[in-house]
Amino acid sequence: MFLTDLEIRQRFGAKRPGLELIAIEDAAIPVTVIGAQVLAQEEKGMPLLDEFVLRSAAQGMTKTNDVASLLGVDALMLDATVAGQYTAGNLDYDPSTATFRLTPRGEVAARDLTLATPVEQEIPVIFDRAIWRVGDYREHDLINKRDAETSGMIFLPALNTRRVTTVDVRSRDVEDLLDAGRTGRAKGLQILEVTRVRVSKYQYLPVKLLAFSNGSEDAPELMVLVDGDDSAMHENHLESLGGAKKLGMRIERATATLQTLDVPEVAELEAEVREFSATSIQVVESEVPGLLVSENQVPSVTQIGMFDHRFHLKEALTSARERILIIAPWVKSAVVNTEFMADLERRLRAGVTVHIGHGIGDSDEGSHEAALRRLMNLQRRFPENFKFLRLPNTHAKILIYDNTYITTSFNWLSFRGDPDRTYRMEEGTLVRSPRLATKTYNKYVEELERHGR
Repeated sequence: MFLTDLEIRQRFGAKRPGLELIAIEDAAIPVTVIGAQVLAQEEKGMPLLDEFVLRSAAQGMTKTNDVASLLGVDALMLDATVAGQYTAGNLDYDPSTATFRLTPRGEVAARDLTLATPVEQEIPVIFDRAIWRVGDYREHDLINKRDAETSGMIFLPALNTRRVTTVDVRSRDVEDLLDAGRTGRAKGLQILEVTRVRVSKYQYLPVKLLAFSNGSEDAPELMVLVDGDDSAMHENHLESLGGAKKLGMRIERATATLQTLDVPEVAELEAEVREFSATSIQVVESEVPGLLVSENQVPSVTQIGMFDHRFHLKEALTSARERILIIAPWVKSAVVNTEFMADLERRLRAGVTVHIGHGIGDSDEGSHEAALRRLMNLQRRFPENFKFLRLPNTHAKILIYDNTYITTSFNWLSFRGDPDRTYRMEEGTLVRSPRLATKTYNKYVEELERHGR
């Protein structure tokens, strides 16, 4: 099940009482695609005790006490089974002697049971190396290591490094996959034994990794979502291997100070609030699912948490009607991905003016060449309303869209894919104000045009 980050936050954000959801990361579980050679037979559609009763009768054992003693079951239980086969027309029963015999119909049923011969066949199975057992996954959901690395995914560790053997693949798990229709093989097979395992390929299953914090500098508490659901088994195994520390995930206190408005800006904001109080508010649905915005946002200044930044970026890329400005030191493919580019192109086609400034130091060493090339190509296609410029040395992290601007230490275009996986418990300042947003926008556009190249 695919869930957006917003849906994940709404569904799982409060699942750790006393903790704050600070990050949703793309992660990858190591899996092995194997061919399991099994000894199987078609299910007979008859309970095992009923089968033994019919087969015993075919061999001349007709006393219920004798058959009960052979099987080691209670005679009353066997009486109930005999009664059921009598009702089905497979047995005749003489209560005076407590004996039974096969009817002609029962002889056919007993012969069919005898003729059921096990066969060997190979069944494709996906083995989850993180929890070291067969997984109920679809092969078309798997990706290779290169794609996982390009997407900036966190690799969850394997529980073992040895090869998968027949001891690791349980017959019951393979049978469950057959019953669920996961293997492409016919349902209704009874797996008697896994006789051999053939490794086909090593791949990865994309999952979501949620990080929660209590606000301290301790390692975050993790939740693993597999196919849209919380997997306690994966979380327990990950914790047993070292949890967040094993993955290099840590939390630091905020190092940046929050921007506050100066006196003239406060006066401007207060004037806007007074003017706004005389207008009506028309609430509309944002293009970001689950968010509502007003046509005329109430002028305000608020602080936003670390995790909220990405939702404002998404809102800018899907809802902006006039302008977008982004300034960030680094540009990485995990953020500037296919979805990002599609959203940005839709804004450009709608006539929105877009400025993106990047760069810190003398080189683009901290950015991904593929992400930079994507944005440069898009600029060539939309030269009238898209400016993608490199600044000589910017430490600013700014997002402006329409009448909203955010100043922060959040890396707008590289917040995913950072190798150190450090989460700083910092906040940003969000200002909703036509006047102040325009003032800030003009300031940074001028800087881009003067220093950008």
